[in-house]
Amino acid sequence: MSDIERGKTQISASDLILFSEILGKPIEYFYGEDFSDSDIEDVIALMRRLPPDTRKQQLPLMTMFLRMAEINYEMQNTSDSEKQSEAIKEFYEIFLPYYESMESLIGQLREAKHNIESLLE
Repeated sequence: MSDIERGKTQISASDLILFSEILGKPIEYFYGEDFSDSDIEDVIALMRRLPPDTRKQQLPLMTMFLRMAEINYEMQNTSDSEKQSEAIKEFYEIFLPYYESMESLIGQLREAKHNIESLLE
């Protein structure tokens, strides 16, 4: 362990994942990144637990959602009408595919709800 701490030897990726799981820390923690907020660490840990295919499917939706939240924040904190107009256009360009994806997910959720209710009868 001391050789790893002194940088004389490198830890394998599989050992890093193992340490991460044992200590309940995201892998980024071992690279010295300071998230300054346990919520961010929790989100990263949740993402890492998802199967890779699910993570690839969900990441674009999360990215769109977070960008829309960021644009909304920017719009609320500027009085420049030109910047607000540009932000509204960008928001809408992101919102449309996000909305369509959410509609699809809602359909899947309704179907799942129906299937579960049928099983419970």
